[in-house]
Amino acid sequence: MSDFYILFSALCRALKMSWQRAPNFIGDIMHTDNLHYNIEPLLTRNALINFVLSNRGPGKTFAFKDYAISDFLKTGKQFMYVRRYQTELMNISTFFNDIASFYPEHSFLVSGGKKGGKFLIDKEVAGYYAPLASQVALKSVPFPEVNKMCVDEFIIDKSNYHYLPNEVHSFFDLVETINRFRDTEKLHDLLRVFLFANTISMVNPYFDYFKLAVNPDKRFNVYKEYNNDIIVEMYKGDSFTEAKSLSRMGSIMNKTPYGQYAIMGQFYQDNDEFIQKRPSDSKCIIAIKYMDTTVYFYMKGMYIYASYVPYKNAPWKFSLTAEDHEPKYYLIKSANACGQTNVIIEFFKMGRMYFDNQSVKQQVFKIFQCLGLRRN
Repeated sequence: MSDFYILFSALCRALKMSWQRAPNFIGDIMHTDNLHYNIEPLLTRNALINFVLSNRGPGKTFAFKDYAISDFLKTGKQFMYVRRYQTELMNISTFFNDIASFYPEHSFLVSGGKKGGKFLIDKEVAGYYAPLASQVALKSVPFPEVNKMCVDEFIIDKSNYHYLPNEVHSFFDLVETINRFRDTEKLHDLLRVFLFANTISMVNPYFDYFKLAVNPDKRFNVYKEYNNDIIVEMYKGDSFTEAKSLSRMGSIMNKTPYGQYAIMGQFYQDNDEFIQKRPSDSKCIIAIKYMDTTVYFYMKGMYIYASYVPYKNAPWKFSLTAEDHEPKYYLIKSANACGQTNVIIEFFKMGRMYFDNQSVKQQVFKIFQCLGLRRN
């Protein structure tokens, strides 16, 4: 065997080993591996509004940071990072802590407080951050170089936090503030939005607003009615899930309902109890409007079925707030104020109420809360 062949073989083995050890790169800088979330497959689909849902921990926000830093260093384009409330930005000073070591030749700084501020890379403005609840304060501020926005934790857990009133409207107000009128066919010059969340519930203001039917078993749900510019990615990283399951803490969690959510990525707030389509021959007995959404309650036998299917001649129509009130509706503020709503609640308490789908179910729960029925 010639010395050249031996040298060549050794060089090939060395290169192969270095490729296996080295991180994969998107473009020149972005860092990915086989364990964590890789944003590149989503980016290549070229959508403007991108929802990404997964189990906890695969690195969705990290991937966005990497993409944003990489793009800024290469092109000077900036980014916007958004949370719902100021209190969620109290620790924003740590934003770069998990990624700065991947860019040792660059400096990172967060300038500002929980009301909003800037991200600096090498003392230059690379991005901005703001709470969605206060987005109106940004309406006169120009953002000509911002071409990407991250809305983090767009689905909320049961807690003291709540969705904003007309949240999607506020979301679009912020999009319009940043995007303005960008008359270009060049994707890199347009604003692309990335909304990240854990698999908490399919029921949220965004999916309801866009009327998105999401297949949880399909990785990329693309919506032709929006010219393929809205995508819902259901990310399931098998390598990450397996590694997390095999960890000491993961092996404990994996035997609990929490593990099915945090590790396996199941929607833990969405159960199929009381989900059943209303019979076609059921009769509408009452309509209740709350937060600009009307639920119609149909009855057959000794069961009541809640549905979004409208019936304009409902014998009783109620609104729960002044904002929802309209002609031919009765405005009420509690279940005790109306015998018809009392009957509806009693059927629910007896387990004799069904819902067309998860969205209707969650809306009815909100209605009952407004009427004074506690939800634990």
